[in-house]
Amino acid sequence: MSNDWAWADEILQQYQAEFKPEATQFVRTDGLADGEYGVEIVKCELTQLTSTGEPIHKITMKIIDGPGNHGCLTEKTTFFRNSVGINILGAELKLLGVQVDEWKTKNIGLAQGFSESGPTLKGVHATVRKRSSTAKDGKVYHNINFTSLRARPVELGDAAEPDDNPFG
Repeated sequence: MSNDWAWADEILQQYQAEFKPEATQFVRTDGLADGEYGVEIVKCELTQLTSTGEPIHKITMKIIDGPGNHGCLTEKTTFFRNSVGINILGAELKLLGVQVDEWKTKNIGLAQGFSESGPTLKGVHATVRKRSSTAKDGKVYHNINFTSLRARPVELGDAAEPDDNPFG
């Protein structure tokens, strides 16, 4: 077989400018297998649906480990349609280290609290559980819930100096 790739280059050349192997693929929650995943929070924001203007809270995560899709991004979206969703989001933010209990005592509204907590969560590592369930009407729901906070991995520059004696 010849190493002349001209026959393929003619077809593939049109994609050369868009070829970015470092680009991260996005996976919807319905494309994830049920199970536990290690994730790193990439973005956390209070935003709104462009179609209706409805406010939503979105957490974008990079999958580190789990049943599959390693390195891909996925999202957890919370709709503010009832107090159950808002309370679940509050509990999850608390699990991730956000001081949500202080919002009432400091007179911080939910919108402000959700919005200001977003940047503090970038880079946080956690475990999530993805679970699918079928409603009585046959509709399948794909839910992601935070289950635990993970320690951040130590970066090379964060290691102790070789001369440091940890034993005194």
